[in-house]
Amino acid sequence: MAIQRLSLKDIEDAILQATGYSSSTTAPWKSSATLYTRINEYMQRLAMRLNQIAVELSQAGQINPADLPLHFDCWKTTADSGTATTEGPQVAATTATFYLPADYDHYISFYDLTVKRPIPVIERVDKYFIESLVTAAPGPARAIEIGGFSGASGTWRRNGTIYPTPDGTPSFRLTYWRIPATMLTSAANTEYPDIDPKYESLAIYGPIVDLARSTGFEFDRFAALEKELLVEMCMTARSV
Repeated sequence: MAIQRLSLKDIEDAILQATGYSSSTTAPWKSSATLYTRINEYMQRLAMRLNQIAVELSQAGQINPADLPLHFDCWKTTADSGTATTEGPQVAATTATFYLPADYDHYISFYDLTVKRPIPVIERVDKYFIESLVTAAPGPARAIEIGGFSGASGTWRRNGTIYPTPDGTPSFRLTYWRIPATMLTSAANTEYPDIDPKYESLAIYGPIVDLARSTGFEFDRFAALEKELLVEMCMTARSV
């Protein structure tokens, strides 16, 4: 049985109806393009917004503080490494540095597809693993360290290091939580929020709350509707 989804255009229409404007050109945001940007901005930072609510819930004893930050299965993804990709880990032959997917948020696991074993993620490699990993002879991956952001093939994304240095082209599978995808504004009628459909009304309530701070819309009512969905979604989350 089919389920009803809200397209980006449907979301725009719902926001216009709720705020009392006939079109985006007559609203304070002046254009559909500007509103689409605000909607996508809200959805892309939704994981952070959810964890702000999760902190409040932990203080109220409804979530174990040790489980923070929360992650959500609707953004759980698996991708294999390749030598020219932004959708999976980008690797190079005999090279320790690799680049994580452009939408990477946090790892769940790495699995070596060549030697058929998990690859643990470790920290403080230079302090604790100099002889066993850093200066070891090239070979199959025994550990991975996550690094910071850098540019790779024109894409700004996080990097990582494989230990020891590979003796060929690394081949591994990454299971991870990703950043929610943006909706293409050029296809507003066929683009849908990257979220569990039960909570896609957040794409309406959240931007209205953002806009209400400067336009005087019904902030309290929509803030309550937004928080209701955020709290419910937090209760479906997973800890790392």
